[in-house]
Amino acid sequence: MATLKEKKEIVETESNLWKELGLNPKQRQFCEYYASSDEFFGNGVQSYIQAYKPKQIGNWYNVARADASRLLTNANILEYVNSLLEMRGLNDPFVDKQLEFLITQHADFKSKLGGIHEYNQLKKRTEGGGNRTLVLVVSGESAKRYDINPDSSNSSLRPA
Repeated sequence: MATLKEKKEIVETESNLWKELGLNPKQRQFCEYYASSDEFFGNGVQSYIQAYKPKQIGNWYNVARADASRLLTNANILEYVNSLLEMRGLNDPFVDKQLEFLITQHADFKSKLGGIHEYNQLKKRTEGGGNRTLVLVVSGESAKRYDINPDSSNSSLRPA
């Protein structure tokens, strides 16, 4: 848990960064709603509506949708959103820990397989750009019978 001093440093860093990036206060608010863990997290349209409070006249929702999309393609907006996510704990080490948890857990094999798939994608261990990973679980006796060496990717399934 962050101390009061660490929290103040985070706020100060966030405050300076949005100014350095040339964002106006509404753009800053949009980013904070978009990157927050509240109900607007990752929802550009709702973050836009909350930050800009557009008048609900005519085709206002589609305009808000288009404006949110435009904001999310702005390099400075994206840099600020990414920095907010990193400062609040969503960074490579955190994601790596979550992925490790998924791969090593033994309760939900669908999640485990998904974690292994993601790991293989990140490490570029899949061939042909495929989007599937096959995990074969073989008992020790079957491994001997079919001459499967767990350290070798060239093992065949022919009887020994």
